[in-house]
Amino acid sequence: MHDVTRRLRALRLLGGAALVAVVSLPLAAQAQQTGGTPPAPDEGQARPLPKQGELWPAIPAEFNRPVKDYHVVQPGDTLFTISSSYFGSAYVWPIVWSFNRHITNPHWIYPGDVVYLRAPLPGDAPTDPGLDPFSQGTDGTSVALGGFYTERELEPVGSIAASPEPKNIMAFPDRVYIRFNEEEKDKKDRQGKVYAILRPEGEVTDPEDDDKVIGRKFKVLGAIRVVEPHEEQLDTAVIVQSWEEIQRGDLIFPYERQLLRVAPAVATKTVIGRIVDTLRVQSLFGEHDYVFINKGKNDGVRIGNRFFAYKRYDGKSDLDEDNVEELPYERLAQLVVIHAEGDWATALITESRRELEIGMRLEMYEGY
Repeated sequence: MHDVTRRLRALRLLGGAALVAVVSLPLAAQAQQTGGTPPAPDEGQARPLPKQGELWPAIPAEFNRPVKDYHVVQPGDTLFTISSSYFGSAYVWPIVWSFNRHITNPHWIYPGDVVYLRAPLPGDAPTDPGLDPFSQGTDGTSVALGGFYTERELEPVGSIAASPEPKNIMAFPDRVYIRFNEEEKDKKDRQGKVYAILRPEGEVTDPEDDDKVIGRKFKVLGAIRVVEPHEEQLDTAVIVQSWEEIQRGDLIFPYERQLLRVAPAVATKTVIGRIVDTLRVQSLFGEHDYVFINKGKNDGVRIGNRFFAYKRYDGKSDLDEDNVEELPYERLAQLVVIHAEGDWATALITESRRELEIGMRLEMYEGY
């Protein structure tokens, strides 16, 4: 374990980035390659980066070997670092958490605790069909979808009405009782069927016009599998995926894949966009946060494309709008697209030097 940790540190010092969803040059080096600052938001074209070669390195051999069944927590360990060390990706930590019912809060583990690295119940491991979340390869990294927004209102097919579990917060593999609507209740194929658990998070408004609603935001919580359908009573289901805490009252929707395989993809177009919202209700955010952007498939955006975030600012003082316009843009962060629809996309912040905010300018470069 300590040998793996030392190797990972050495990789970082050498510029390796095997544990992140996107592999790129350091931000400072990338900034130099742009030949200066990007254009102002009202200018027509962004300044493209030179085309890059293959950006995805070989995964170190230590991540291609089987891992043991459990890990004893050492000082400084988190589920994030444990997932990185054993599985080569920090972003599968929600799955590791789902294997440990005794860990009630994923942010608090202590030296001496046992963290199980395998599913406790055979057959109930939260995997998507055809996708092993712990498989290794050069085709990308497993990332939980986390959340998304949509232009239309999604209609749930049911809700979590109750649970035999004596607690308010639930996760894999807890049992729950589902109240389906009449249309779904009439279906005879519910036995073994998987549904998504989502929570509405409000409306998404245009950063330049607060009265203009451009979508509705949903948080992806996990999935349930129906194990005992009933004609008169509520259906019994088991939680088979849990990315965040699940509660009574959360809504049930038709299932779509929640664990995504994201590999770097070269952009075919140069695109300028903006951050329109974030999954968390907060004004500032940074690395590992999910954001929504106002460009999508119709603009040439695809899963695996990378955006850079820019801002004009003074590091110490708050300047008025006229003074800010005199300053050049600074590149602050890199984002990877993990989900894309017609006119919008969900992105994960993979690097940031400073806090980001809603309305911030984003650029994607052709050939990068």
